[in-house]
Amino acid sequence: MFLLEKFKQLLISIYHLSSKNKINYVFYSEKENYTYYFLPLINKFISKNQEVYHLSSDFNDQITSENKRIKNFYVGKGFVRMIILSLIKCNYFFMTITDLGNNEFFKNKNIKNYVYIFHALQSTHKIYTEKAFDNYDIICCNGPYQYEEIKIREEKFNLKKKKLIKSGYLYLEYLKTKINLSKEKKYVLFAPSWNYNNFNLLEKFSINILSQLLEDNFQVIFRPHQEHYKRSKKTLDEIFLKFKKNSNLIIDESSNNLKSFEKSNFLISDHSGIVHEFLFICKKPFIIFSDLKKIHNENYNQIKELSFEEEVYKTFGFFINSSNIKDIKENIGKAKLEFIGKEKEIENFFSKKLFLKSEASETIFNEIINY
Repeated sequence: MFLLEKFKQLLISIYHLSSKNKINYVFYSEKENYTYYFLPLINKFISKNQEVYHLSSDFNDQITSENKRIKNFYVGKGFVRMIILSLIKCNYFFMTITDLGNNEFFKNKNIKNYVYIFHALQSTHKIYTEKAFDNYDIICCNGPYQYEEIKIREEKFNLKKKKLIKSGYLYLEYLKTKINLSKEKKYVLFAPSWNYNNFNLLEKFSINILSQLLEDNFQVIFRPHQEHYKRSKKTLDEIFLKFKKNSNLIIDESSNNLKSFEKSNFLISDHSGIVHEFLFICKKPFIIFSDLKKIHNENYNQIKELSFEEEVYKTFGFFINSSNIKDIKENIGKAKLEFIGKEKEIENFFSKKLFLKSEASETIFNEIINY
């Protein structure tokens, strides 16, 4: 019955999206968790009486609203998705997916502008592949560092000039309106990043870290990256089986990190974007593993050496080595002591590094509507 309903929704999507001669604004999401990254912008368009099409490959990803200007469509995955996306004719197509035109997400000539929305605060040149943003027409930049990095790449490799919007980070706008920081915070949040390199925090060290934290009587939230459910299912199954009966462990499989942030007073990660969101919103300390790098572009130094994320780690982080997992309790204590009094410094740092003068959604809306 469920498969029949999916098939029915796909037929509805094909009919509506192919019959519409021209649509202004289309947002595409792979899964529900990615929708949160541009939800403030969707709401802004709706509040300004603009019709918005929300497409998702997640059957349960529906934006609920009484406003009839939001249209939800299920587009499936693989070949079916390719067919549906090829039928669309629109002015602006918003995505959070990198490497447009270099993977299964090809460019449709009937889409006038592909718009990229970042789902992390990291720099553009190190953790992303070399050509990750080359095929976009408009990019919404979180801060001056992304703006400058993209400009340098355009000039260095004689690429087509893009419209770069000095927007700020939409997801911070979402978090600030939804999160409740007054709740008791007593958990250590363990949130590894996903990585193309198989020698990474989740695959090689997560079981040891969780075992050590629980042995040291910490209350722990384990939050895998959404990509781990596709790329590291075997490892996750092993973790879930091993620790499922431990009452001091919460496994967070939710589509956003709100509850984890509300409950946690410490973060353990590697090069995940969650570090910057946790620091900005919660203003709490974190541990980073110095020997577990995330480099998806070996030519990153052609743009510049230092990335935004490395500045964050060096300024606010506490570095340990993967060989020191047995000493993690002691290192958590040291990290907390070193972090005392840094709250004001965090505010000053992000006010310089990000575009924060106005709401990201308002800035993007004004730039798009007047483009």
